[in-house]
Amino acid sequence: MELLKSVRSAAEQAASRVSHNLPAFRPLPQDDSSNHASSAIPDNPDECRQCRCTFGVFNPRLACPFCDHFYCGRHYGPGRALIKCIQDRGCKQCADRAAIRASFFSSTLPVLEAGTTCMLHRQRPVAVWISLDTPSAEVRWRTMEMRSMKPVESGAVHLSHISRIDDTYTSPNSMVINSKTGAPLPLEFTSYGDWKDWLEGVRLAVELLVPEQEKQQIEASRQRAREDGLEERQREREERKKKYLATGMGMRFTAEAMAQRGAS
Repeated sequence: MELLKSVRSAAEQAASRVSHNLPAFRPLPQDDSSNHASSAIPDNPDECRQCRCTFGVFNPRLACPFCDHFYCGRHYGPGRALIKCIQDRGCKQCADRAAIRASFFSSTLPVLEAGTTCMLHRQRPVAVWISLDTPSAEVRWRTMEMRSMKPVESGAVHLSHISRIDDTYTSPNSMVINSKTGAPLPLEFTSYGDWKDWLEGVRLAVELLVPEQEKQQIEASRQRAREDGLEERQREREERKKKYLATGMGMRFTAEAMAQRGAS
């Protein structure tokens, strides 16, 4: 009995050290903070963020020092929970985001900055050169046709203004960049490789190059616009209702509907 008590006491002490004496949350550097989960809304400290299981003696709580979320050992990452007891390691979700970010800046971003040729489908198909300008965070395009040593037409879409990227248009290697401030860009690439690089690359560029604060401001403005639209439609419905009641049309329509229902 004494041996069982001592084993249980040792297990409780070990679990307490793992679940409560965790390293304090360390904010990431400013340039990396936008690529990790926000801790503005804290997790429930008593349950796993992923599976919502309750923490206990045999299911210790593990807190990621990068995203500040709580996970059980199974969802913290295969093998990472054990390593965390020895050294400071982040969760699998943060590791995946870091790998995607590293791959984007090492291989995808240079391809976007170098640019490529494609067809822009608007009133008529036009051959254009498209590239990503990182300092200005813009997707820029210009026609291959020149007049007086200048492109016939050119344009740019800021990454923060891109609302959606569709992967189909008129052919398999096509995509559409939808902007909140201008006309969409229907693009057709000459090869599957270029199409895949630009489809995935622009999506990652929007996610990684646009500051988190700016994305939150844009989302807040979109939410206000939706709310204003709902209020406007509600006012229009109320005005129509008052008009019908004032002229007696509403009562007439109701009577006709009831008469038709009774006849049927």
